[in-house]
Amino acid sequence: MQPPFKLKRPKVKPVHLATGVFVARQGGFFQLKRLNRVAMHQLKVMTTGQHKGRVHPDDPYTSEKLFQELRDAGVLSDRVSREQMEIVRRAVHQFIANDQAAFHGYWPHRPFGNDYTTSDTRLVTMDAGHAPTDGGLGVLLVSALSATPEGNKVLIGIDSILAANSALGDLASPFFEEEELTLRTVPFPDAQELATLMAPQTAALSNLTARLADNFTLETQARLLVLGLCLWVLTCILRWSERACATPFPRLLLADFSQRPRRPVRRASWISVVQARRQLTDYKVLCERADPPESPGNWADLFDFLGKRAGLIQPRSDTSRARKYIEPMPDTIRVLLMSCFRSEEHLLPFGELRVGCGKLGLWL
Repeated sequence: MQPPFKLKRPKVKPVHLATGVFVARQGGFFQLKRLNRVAMHQLKVMTTGQHKGRVHPDDPYTSEKLFQELRDAGVLSDRVSREQMEIVRRAVHQFIANDQAAFHGYWPHRPFGNDYTTSDTRLVTMDAGHAPTDGGLGVLLVSALSATPEGNKVLIGIDSILAANSALGDLASPFFEEEELTLRTVPFPDAQELATLMAPQTAALSNLTARLADNFTLETQARLLVLGLCLWVLTCILRWSERACATPFPRLLLADFSQRPRRPVRRASWISVVQARRQLTDYKVLCERADPPESPGNWADLFDFLGKRAGLIQPRSDTSRARKYIEPMPDTIRVLLMSCFRSEEHLLPFGELRVGCGKLGLWL
């Protein structure tokens, strides 16, 4: 069966998926060149060319050049010295370059990618000359969700999150430039078949979006919704591959909450992960042997990499040689539970549930 999308890179993190969804939803992004020059205050030594081993003489990131640029643009008042500007740059760097996700993104430097997107439409950015870090999954999600009424509710929730100004965006706003949206629209074939296949998961995402609205801060809403989108993608590749491989039963992922690695339940959970990865590998081979041959990309590695970062698969370390098993983290469990109930349904508080179960002789 022809794959619904060709994965361009398997190492997709939740922040990459968020960037892809935000860019696809907006139809583009801002390059934020000046903000990048302000945030990246540490000079970068050239590694190639005639200036190898030293800072490029025309580097726009140097303190003197940036100070003059900001002065000419009217961003800095006459009372602000260059030394004070550098203090501001270091402070902005702590927020914008969180986890080293922002780099020197413009000439004369050649970054391997630049991504410090947050849930604020003013800060949705990516490297214009770099391949999308989400592997094309953002366009896939937006196209599939827009094909159903429940999916459109999710997209409306995403729009409301992007439309709200964040504290980080307000902090960076003095360094914004007047710029047009850099368009990044990738044509996607009819997603109706995929939307039909994933209708139950899309309905769950709609439940999650309704639960999050007005009950959490915007930052928490964005984080939990992105986790829900990650789970949607993981379920999507499993369901599509099991249908293509004619798997007789739906693929189940057994979670282990025992915290005891030598118990049979841990082994059963590990086996469920192995079987899921094996099915995704079999699907890749099936596509490559088709006529004409197709390559969906390494879906098995995507399942492993994104599953760990979404808090579903343990241990999370890439270098760990331990057997991978399913143990959702607290936020992932919250997403799963809130996705199972419609917003109008009343949830029983855990305290009442515990008392009721105690009267029945059950222990929670």
